[in-house]
Amino acid sequence: MLDVIGVKTVEELISQVIPQSIRLKKPLALPEKGMSEYEFAAHIRQIASHNRIFRSFIGMGYYPAPCRPPWRATSSRTPPGTPPTRPTKPRSRRDGSKRCSTSRRR
Repeated sequence: MLDVIGVKTVEELISQVIPQSIRLKKPLALPEKGMSEYEFAAHIRQIASHNRIFRSFIGMGYYPAPCRPPWRATSSRTPPGTPPTRPTKPRSRRDGSKRCSTSRRR
């Protein structure tokens, strides 16, 4: 595969692909002998046993969020004291009567 892409070694490929500024300056401190899957699972379980469980606040909102209330966002577009706008033509009722659909029954 290295011949197909035109490099001789994996190190040469890495030097061409990964910028020098983000590469590690020293080699990773890996153990001489690798771990089996079972040993790794036990090792991770032992590390995870040090975790502490806290209350989750996900979905409970965030107080200092810079979010303007809707009334402030819309008030800047209309002059103060302007009544809310209404449709120019009242909606027709299904039964055919002429009474406006927004009026209350008494």
